[in-house]
Amino acid sequence: MAAVAANKGFRLEKAEVRITTRIAATKPWCTDFDIHLDLDDTLDQRARTILSRCAAMCEVHKMLSGEMRFNYCLNP
Repeated sequence: MAAVAANKGFRLEKAEVRITTRIAATKPWCTDFDIHLDLDDTLDQRARTILSRCAAMCEVHKMLSGEMRFNYCLNP
């Protein structure tokens, strides 16, 4: 978010993120992530929306929200 804010010329003084998780032990496993963003109060709604969307499209989010496959190989 800081890089996007700098690129757009937004003055971002505060960015706090709180994440809570819930794991449901069902088949298949299900993990819920609740992400709360607390951004600088001086940002207008447009800037807050842009930064919020930026957070939702980060590479970690893409990795966690997509289908995952695990391939194990035991070397001799």
